[in-house]
Amino acid sequence: SVSVKDTAANIALNMADLATNVEKITNITQKGTAAPLTMTATQYASAGVTAALAKVQGNYSLSITGVAVADAKTTADGNGRIVGMTLTGSAADVVSNLADLNALGQKVTSITQSDSTTTAIALTRDQWLNQTPVLDKLVGGYKATVSGVTAAQASEIAADGHVSTVQISDSGANIQARLDDLQDLGAQISGIAQSDSDALTI
Repeated sequence: SVSVKDTAANIALNMADLATNVEKITNITQKGTAAPLTMTATQYASAGVTAALAKVQGNYSLSITGVAVADAKTTADGNGRIVGMTLTGSAADVVSNLADLNALGQKVTSITQSDSTTTAIALTRDQWLNQTPVLDKLVGGYKATVSGVTAAQASEIAADGHVSTVQISDSGANIQARLDDLQDLGAQISGIAQSDSDALTI
């Protein structure tokens, strides 16, 4: 049997070998300054890694890179030692998992949007108002379209530098009351849906 003692960086770097020989290892101890064991999502999912991590002594932590956005919640929920994850996924992946990403808080270190050059993050008004903090972790920033915006909210939301377009959904009376403001937004308005049948006076 073997007792392993090394830095967090070296333990993580040689995790595949440790996993292969896990039956021969009695324990693994970090030396030096404590730091998260950093590995890719592929490495973390490899055979034997869970068993090898179980041999690590003390209050260690994990940082996983390259986690698919869709797998972020499952990965984090599956191991309380995970303190950080870098994520990657499309705009659609980010939107579909937005609530979970926000709930993960500081465990999400960064997000790389795989289609950032071609696709904006398509959000509803409620998502924009309540679930955008995690979007600040998108590498290189982001562009968003926001739908279901009321006429009264349109100017404020459109003024955010991240927002490329807004889609308005409101009553005829509210649209009428804010018509000048909406006209000022010009091309930033992608469409206007009237929620009732009241006539508009132009």
